[in-house]
Amino acid sequence: MLKKYIMCDKINLDCEVNALENTDFTVTDVVLAYYKKCSKNFALNVKNREYNGLTLIISGEMQMSIGCETHILRRGDILMQRKGDEYHLAVLDECEVEYIVISYLTDKDEKLCDILPKDRIFVADRFNSYLDAFNRATKIYASSGICYMTLLRATVQEIICNIIRDTHSKPLSTENNPAASAKYYIDEYFDRKITAEDISSAANCSASHLRKLFREAYGCSPGYYLNFVRIERAKELLSLNMLKIDDIAVACGFQNVHYFSNVFKKMTGTSPSKY
Repeated sequence: MLKKYIMCDKINLDCEVNALENTDFTVTDVVLAYYKKCSKNFALNVKNREYNGLTLIISGEMQMSIGCETHILRRGDILMQRKGDEYHLAVLDECEVEYIVISYLTDKDEKLCDILPKDRIFVADRFNSYLDAFNRATKIYASSGICYMTLLRATVQEIICNIIRDTHSKPLSTENNPAASAKYYIDEYFDRKITAEDISSAANCSASHLRKLFREAYGCSPGYYLNFVRIERAKELLSLNMLKIDDIAVACGFQNVHYFSNVFKKMTGTSPSKY
């Protein structure tokens, strides 16, 4: 039954990917990538923005007004500014706000406007992954050195590509469905270091309530399903006889080969070396 769920979701994902397979663009310039902390008195008015922008909120809350629309930005939100934008940003209440902002240009700005979220706000379910990418961009920007601009453009392009993928690959069936959202998150990111907190955050649900909903929907806990997906992938890689067991463990999201071996034996009845 679990295997069936995986195959169905894979088919749906392939359809979405094929529809966007011609999405091709190049980040041509990155002029800023920096971390900033703002106090409650901070406010910023921007008229005719010169570059596109990506702003990741790390902590606190900010208010953005653009045209007749007003948005509240919180931890994990990515604000996508466009060249020529006119908007107002302000820190709310007594809190400080931490954020990272990147300013860039691409060779297909208009095309990207049609693909990226129309309301300018992308909610990063994989917050830690995006934070890591934004931090890498700031470090590259600050260090300069050999090939730094090539690395910087590649990092920003990676961020934009992941936003596009995460925006368009999530099945509609996960809307307002914590269990389906959690399953989708696991299916997409099982090969990375993800925690129970990451999964419940992606499902917009408390961990305890999610366990109940997930068990009702799929007959097991999110943690068990995560290991199931990882072990299924491990079995595929083992059958190829091309990788060492240590490398397979890492490729499937396990941080420790001994833990991988224990989970593999528990779920299959045999060790990875004898599979």
